Amino acid sequence: MRLEINGLQVEALGDPHLGKKFVNGVPLHRRGEREAMVWRDFRASLAKDCDLHVTMGDIFDKAVVPFSVILDAAMAYRTAATISPHTRYVILMGNHDGSRDADFRSAFDVFAALVQDIANLHVVRQSATIIAGLAFCPWDPFVTAEAMIADVPDDVAAVFGHWDIIDVARQSHNFLPVEWLSKRPNVRVFTGHDHKARVERVNGVTVNIVGSMQPFAHGEDADDQEPLYLTVTLAELERDEPERFINTCVRLDLKPGEAPPDLDCLQLTTRRITEEGEPEELTVAFDSFDMEGLFKGALGEAGVPDDIGALVLTRYLETRLKDAE
Repeated sequence: MRLEINGLQVEALGDPHLGKKFVNGVPLHRRGEREAMVWRDFRASLAKDCDLHVTMGDIFDKAVVPFSVILDAAMAYRTAATISPHTRYVILMGNHDGSRDADFRSAFDVFAALVQDIANLHVVRQSATIIAGLAFCPWDPFVTAEAMIADVPDDVAAVFGHWDIIDVARQSHNFLPVEWLSKRPNVRVFTGHDHKARVERVNGVTVNIVGSMQPFAHGEDADDQEPLYLTVTLAELERDEPERFINTCVRLDLKPGEAPPDLDCLQLTTRRITEEGEPEELTVAFDSFDMEGLFKGALGEAGVPDDIGALVLTRYLETRLKDAE
């Protein structure tokens, strides 16, 4: 997302989720393609000519990612910062980057250590940071969003955060700091975390939601983009040209008695629907057993808030990693 603020050209990069594995429903001969697409878009964003480049949080998909992902991310920033010394690079810590275990060192911690010597790069964590008259507020496992922004001066032109915009049962310590923002209507507000790019009014505050770097699920495509994710019926699929689906993630709605055809696409999942076209509760995916996907799906169906769900998943992954040692 390209912005102009205080005469600065600002490039806001939505959550990259580097290290995310695309397995569920991915044909064996297409494995690795989507991961390569993520890295391509990430490096392309870092190469854009701008005064300020902001990564809106969740640079990594989870607190524990392979060493190669951490090193490649650090090298990508180091290369960009060397080629464009006039550009300031800002990386916000997001909820996927951290852990509520104060003694645990995440991939984000290792990344921050690898890039700390780069003069025109700023890793923002633990406290709000002011750069060029703009405020940057990271996610923190222990500090609320309101407390994080409390000491930001009134004269900033914009604030960038990684906030929840829906507060389920008032349980999110990371909910948009409405109290602070509502008293400063001239301050522009930008957030990552939510994956669908749009503008929302939240408790009277206008919020520019940057969206994720790529959509990562159905319903996350920006309205003005060619969709990466498509939901079609078997009849619609058969009427269309197969080439249309080669580089898309397809969810195929199947009525009773229908079976999925062979289809060359990035990802194929199916959803059973009734004769009237209403979805049944069961969703079937092909080619793999995706424990992480099942975990997230179960938490989502139970109405667990995103930050709590991310904590549960991170603890599970940390335990699994320790068990593997």
